[in-house]
Amino acid sequence: MNAGDDTTIFVGSSVELSGSGGPSYLWSPSTGLSCTTCQNPSASPTETTTYYLSVTDANGCTATDSITIFVEPLVNVIFVPNVFSPNGDDVNDVLDVQGSGFESLYFAVYDRWGEKVFETTSIDADWDGTFKGKKLNSATFAYYIEVVYVNGEEYEEKGKIALVR
Repeated sequence: MNAGDDTTIFVGSSVELSGSGGPSYLWSPSTGLSCTTCQNPSASPTETTTYYLSVTDANGCTATDSITIFVEPLVNVIFVPNVFSPNGDDVNDVLDVQGSGFESLYFAVYDRWGEKVFETTSIDADWDGTFKGKKLNSATFAYYIEVVYVNGEEYEEKGKIALVR
């Protein structure tokens, strides 16, 4: 019988536990578990927790194993590169904002005349250096980013990005 390997998750995340070894399962403690009698419950602890699994086989024999779910705090971070080169060489071809620990995001890029050339509320949306379907020339652009982290903290930043062709 086996409760699985120890695992690390970020606070607010979950992991599926994988019990094995018999027809009857009992997980404890119940805190953060989707089910205490399932073979593979989902665990969402808010702090590092050791779960104990008791498995009873068809002959009535019981064995116990444990698994520790280490819970790491989310790191509130956002990173906006200051240069990118959308020249088709598959290296640094998009402006890719990176971050973690946030609940919402607003990101906008402006040309030197103040016209908005890119805008998104998704961390997964990258800017390819185009505006209205046309490639923009090498230039310096201004950006504005506003983030609300999952802990409620708000952050905003203004900066410059160089587009190099």
